[in-house]
Amino acid sequence: MPKLDSTELVIGDAPQFFFDNGMVAAVFNVTRTVHSPQKADANPVIQSDQSWEHVTYFSNAGWQLWHDVGTGRTHCLYEDWNLDRDTLVSGKGGTIHAWANARSRYLYAYSDDGVTWVKPPMGRFSENGCDTNIVFGSEEYGSVHSLGLMEDPWDVDERRFKSLYFHIPPSDHEVGGGMVAVATSPDGINWTSQDVPPVVGTKRAHLDDVAQLVVDPETRGYLAFTRHPSMCAAPDHFGMPPLGWTGGTPTYDQVEDAPGGRNRRRIFLSESSDFQHWSQPRLILAPDPEIDNFDTSFYGMEPYRVGSEWLGFMSVFSAVSNTMHVELTHSRDGRQWRRVAPGKPWLQPGPLGSWDQFMVNVSSPPVD
Repeated sequence: MPKLDSTELVIGDAPQFFFDNGMVAAVFNVTRTVHSPQKADANPVIQSDQSWEHVTYFSNAGWQLWHDVGTGRTHCLYEDWNLDRDTLVSGKGGTIHAWANARSRYLYAYSDDGVTWVKPPMGRFSENGCDTNIVFGSEEYGSVHSLGLMEDPWDVDERRFKSLYFHIPPSDHEVGGGMVAVATSPDGINWTSQDVPPVVGTKRAHLDDVAQLVVDPETRGYLAFTRHPSMCAAPDHFGMPPLGWTGGTPTYDQVEDAPGGRNRRRIFLSESSDFQHWSQPRLILAPDPEIDNFDTSFYGMEPYRVGSEWLGFMSVFSAVSNTMHVELTHSRDGRQWRRVAPGKPWLQPGPLGSWDQFMVNVSSPPVD
């Protein structure tokens, strides 16, 4: 058998893509174009049309889709905030996530065609005498916020679906830094919260409030694309981040040492082999001071396996205009990531006056 050249890629029968230049030896008069998806005329397909839906929150990790190939049915969990606007505006109840201001819970809907959605009465929680489609979060348990959901085909049936989420217990204040909890489900609808909180690096059960999850089919380990709990800490000193900030060095702490960087959301990766003990979040994507504006931050990223590679749908947030678009990212191993077309939206908000004129995001992988 001839010895393989170490500079060659062994690709087997895996489909190959051109998100990076790994498969390109040479080109002449060839260009790369990133095409954007076309939005359906039927949008928006899920709207707030029930009396118990107060502020439906379709943001990063605020909604999740999964498809049952056996039945052909697509399922959705989406977040709703029951806000006390008077308390929130007064400023006496803390932030919007404090129990005094809001009750966050998750609601269920399903569709057989992806366009027409049904919100079935679930017989679990009533509001003002109405049976609702609320399935997780209650006055007794507390708020469930930013539920990251994944399907794990290698675990036992009763733990097939897993989630990391913010749990805010019934009290007058929220847990400082955010308390993360774990829940499992056989079907993505009926959830059982775990008594023991997860451990995330040195922060114990603290994490920021966006965690988008996936299982690596090669290692069967769990990946959480999230944000660091210290991301909003006050910087030690002010100024533009240095050019080396996006990469870092072994002696350079990408969270603590980045001047002016802690007030920007960035994408971190935490890994686990048991869904209970998670590694210290590691910075994988950050705004580039040579490309991005002062107020640009990365709100969250949904990973998606394509062949043997990975795509990421990264939400790019502009704080001053309060707008969000989606850019593509790419990885060959799920750990080292790069932007496909930095600064160029793949999915962008609609025109002025449209229902999505300010923000768009991708919080679940595409349904095959």
